[in-house]
Amino acid sequence: ARGDLGYTSFYSTRRFVAENRDNCTALVRGIHLAVMALYAEPVEVTAELVAPFFPDLPPEILIRAIAGYRASGLWARCPALPAPTVVALKAALLSGGLIQRDIPYEAIVDDTVWQE
Repeated sequence: ARGDLGYTSFYSTRRFVAENRDNCTALVRGIHLAVMALYAEPVEVTAELVAPFFPDLPPEILIRAIAGYRASGLWARCPALPAPTVVALKAALLSGGLIQRDIPYEAIVDDTVWQE
């Protein structure tokens, strides 16, 4: 399993979070509930629910893809975004050229939103 890399995360500016705290908290809770459903439901049920978003994808491929993501552990079961998760994500983004420099965890993560 690859483990949690923070792929399913809520990104925003500090200002937006400050001005829309309740909405941000609700969004993070919704993401958490959706991820928990991805693990709780049979893969076939999840595939059937998301199939309309992938009309050209045969059901058996969609089922295999969802099963693969579940097995890899990419979807975190907790909405917290701990430092090791962010470090792993930043390493992947840096090596892929998607970000140009490393930024300290404390400067980019407000890990209190999910706790409200």
